[in-house]
Amino acid sequence: SKNSLTSIPGEIGNIVTLDRLDISQNNISNIPSEVNNLKNLIRLLAYDNELTSFPKDIVGLPALRELNIFNNNITELYDNIGSFPSLMYLRVGNNKLTCLPESIGNLKNLFTLGANNNQLTYIPNNIESLS
Repeated sequence: SKNSLTSIPGEIGNIVTLDRLDISQNNISNIPSEVNNLKNLIRLLAYDNELTSFPKDIVGLPALRELNIFNNNITELYDNIGSFPSLMYLRVGNNKLTCLPESIGNLKNLFTLGANNNQLTYIPNNIESLS
């Protein structure tokens, strides 16, 4: 974190034992889809960047417990955000979101959802099912 990176090489997906990826506080505009190969990834920290979306093709990372994409330029979250079975901490605040996807209700282990400082006009009803 805290570098001047503008991109992350796709080869990051070759480090299959990686359990924490901290690319925070850079100028990164996208996360490579190869991150989907990181089946041991527990924490993905990408806050304070220039992201405009979280890639649709990153799905089902079985060990992922924390996803922090706070303070970017994200305008929409896709349904894949609900595909992480172990996710406990989801921080999406300080973006440009107008709604949260229904799939957030699938995150049965979610403990913290930080979605402050967005432009939310819709929160799915099934969010009540989260404990």
